[in-house]
Amino acid sequence: MEMKSVFVLGGNTDQVPYIKELLRVGYKIHLSDNNPICPGRAFCHEFYEVGYDNLKMLEDIARKIVSNGEKCRAFSASAQYALKAAARIASIFEQSFPKHATIEMCLDKAKFYKAFSECSIPIPISYFVESPDQLARVYRKLNKEKKYYLKSDLGKSPNYIYRISPKNFDIKLVNWKKDRYLDKGYVLQEEFIGTHLRLNFHKKGFNIFDFFSGKPVSVKDIKNYYVPQIVGPLRGFINRYELTDFVVKFDVIANLQGWVALDIGLDPPFRMKASYEDQGLDFVKGYVRHLLDGKDDYESSEIEYERAN
Repeated sequence: MEMKSVFVLGGNTDQVPYIKELLRVGYKIHLSDNNPICPGRAFCHEFYEVGYDNLKMLEDIARKIVSNGEKCRAFSASAQYALKAAARIASIFEQSFPKHATIEMCLDKAKFYKAFSECSIPIPISYFVESPDQLARVYRKLNKEKKYYLKSDLGKSPNYIYRISPKNFDIKLVNWKKDRYLDKGYVLQEEFIGTHLRLNFHKKGFNIFDFFSGKPVSVKDIKNYYVPQIVGPLRGFINRYELTDFVVKFDVIANLQGWVALDIGLDPPFRMKASYEDQGLDFVKGYVRHLLDGKDDYESSEIEYERAN
């Protein structure tokens, strides 16, 4: 029988358990990483010294794999940026995968906040600023009694996030040098006070964690009457953008008056993984089955939610 093959993007220490699991279930592994001595190289069949930002070279490799007659899949348990390349490769493999534009949208605050609003997902009061002068103009009008957060448009915590008190913040400290975390500007948001939560959605349900402690949270512990208001719009977003084959992470703040969504992530959920490992469960096995086979073996808080209502 022909060996299944998978093109894995990223071979550092965090990815090694996933690569080993792919080997265990019988995949031929093509691995790409810009580090020629990355730990994952010891567990692959073919290695390419190519970073996930080199889209053209990765696409050329994918086409060569196809021309060799291999039925290959794209996979990454690396940073969310790697999924942009994975989406391009998946299209060459004719694999069901989120669109490249969708992955890009989930990395750009200006874009995903707009998409959130279109899906009836509330966000904090926000201003988009594209220059130091524009920031200065907005800053002068801020309520001096409130706190704000300034976040770069492409940044992932802790890259270019400033907590601002209009009474004493020096806006000259803000970085404006463009790089992978800063493209067009910043989102300035009024602080929303409440309980900080991480919701991980998968095909059959969702899991809720305290954002700061990482501990699982029961629906009953967070006053379940506002849970339906949160779950419905987030699930609608996932369905609209065809993200059901991923674990989709949302950062949410909720209080007794309402809630807001702050961020979205598509890379492996470390809180969920840690919770599984604390229980002696194999998260990596489930994650590989989910992304490559569409099998959802995760435990879910949704059962508690249904019982609570």
